[in-house]
Amino acid sequence: MGLRAGVMRRYPNDMATREETSNAFDRARARRAFWDAQYYELLARYPDQFVAVRDGEVIAHRCCLRDLALELDERGLDPRETWIEFMRATDRSVML
Repeated sequence: MGLRAGVMRRYPNDMATREETSNAFDRARARRAFWDAQYYELLARYPDQFVAVRDGEVIAHRCCLRDLALELDERGLDPRETWIEFMRATDRSVML
């Protein structure tokens, strides 16, 4: 279940309960812990690609975020319930 399902309310003026907020933070911590633990392994396997993870498993990876989103849609997967990160293997400099 994504963050949205735990915190977003039907009416904009509704406040999330303490339990809903706590659950959302727990999910965010779990997500961060997963990426902290798996980042370098996934970077080695999927350099310069977007990686989609669900339930701790890689379910898709693509170089283009749009292509990844289309694949998730074709498979009937909700991107709001999927963790997506870009595995940056190359440095990119921006000159301002």
